[in-house]
Amino acid sequence: MFSINTIFIFLFGLIIGSFLNFKYIIKSRELISGWVFLGSSFFGFMLLYLFTNEYQFAVNHTALSRNILTLTPISIVIAAISFKKQL
Repeated sequence: MFSINTIFIFLFGLIIGSFLNFKYIIKSRELISGWVFLGSSFFGFMLLYLFTNEYQFAVNHTALSRNILTLTPISIVIAAISFKKQL
């Protein structure tokens, strides 16, 4: 249970960090494409659970957290590159 909640804390921090670095992100095409890919992937997972019968697996966080775990490494890389561009 704790590991599921820490993933969502990480996502909250990722969203806040992207808003804080927005002016540095929009200057780089690579970062824009990375953030668009990441956002569309999360949006795709949400659409999967909203418009199919898979919502029952999202209710108990089983499939939802596993799908988000697959996007965690790429989100860490994109966030690290975004923060590196700022420094």
